[in-house]
Amino acid sequence: MHELTTTQYLLKTALQHAHKEHATHITSVHVVIGQLSGMVDKSVQYYWDILAEGTIAEGATIEFKHIPASLRCAHCNTVYDLSDSFDFTCPACGQAGTIISGDEFLLESIDIDTDASV
Repeated sequence: MHELTTTQYLLKTALQHAHKEHATHITSVHVVIGQLSGMVDKSVQYYWDILAEGTIAEGATIEFKHIPASLRCAHCNTVYDLSDSFDFTCPACGQAGTIISGDEFLLESIDIDTDASV
């Protein structure tokens, strides 16, 4: 259910930036979503479609860019990707790793149409 609140903020941010550029329509938004963000693409798109009704973002598509989780071992400094089994231990030494990427969820960019006379 956290997708609803996050999508509300995502839409609000996109609309603010679009209005600053005198946009007539937001055609698409580009979102970076990390493997560990806990966000589900389909849920974000579902809430976006509902929340964007009646706004200049209605009908906009969301393009998701997926970022795998990467970790750095605190013991031996090895950088590695999180396994499918979500095992956070370092493959080189077996110690716990620290997340360095893969927990992000952010609006990377928006594509807009503008009124050329503004």
